[in-house]
Amino acid sequence: MSKIYGSHSDFETKLLCRDEFIKVHRSYIVNMSYIQELGSKELLTYARQKVPISRLLSGQVRDAYMQYLFVEKGMV
Repeated sequence: MSKIYGSHSDFETKLLCRDEFIKVHRSYIVNMSYIQELGSKELLTYARQKVPISRLLSGQVRDAYMQYLFVEKGMV
């Protein structure tokens, strides 16, 4: 996990305009190419980091990740 200094909202605006990034929690934005496993309450990255998924965002996260897999990886 990398540490970046600056306003979360500044980075959020810049990252979320790119298709591979998704907000999974109010404190977390994830690059979908680094997701190894996706559950309903958390995801696991290839670096073995567990990241919580907001209850309110879980449906959106699941749908966006499935779309990402379909388009970017030719899966699903």
